[in-house]
Amino acid sequence: MGKFDLGSRVVIKNVSSDYWFHKETISEGMTGVIIDAYSDVSGIEFDKYIDGHSCDGLGRQGYCYYVKNECLHHISELSPSVNICELI
Repeated sequence: MGKFDLGSRVVIKNVSSDYWFHKETISEGMTGVIIDAYSDVSGIEFDKYIDGHSCDGLGRQGYCYYVKNECLHHISELSPSVNICELI
């Protein structure tokens, strides 16, 4: 199991320059749900279509991608007074 639990809501907090992001479709502030979790990366099903994959059939085709855990922030950890945009 990874840093995040399956079903956790997350937000992209940064897009690492040394990472293989779909920079055209995945950006800071995007949100989704963890559908696959490892120690260093998590499979996310994003709320928006990103022209990704399905994380080996775990999510909707085109909505999913594996992202480094260091680039994610667990949404429930945010205080209600924190604006997600402040993280990016």
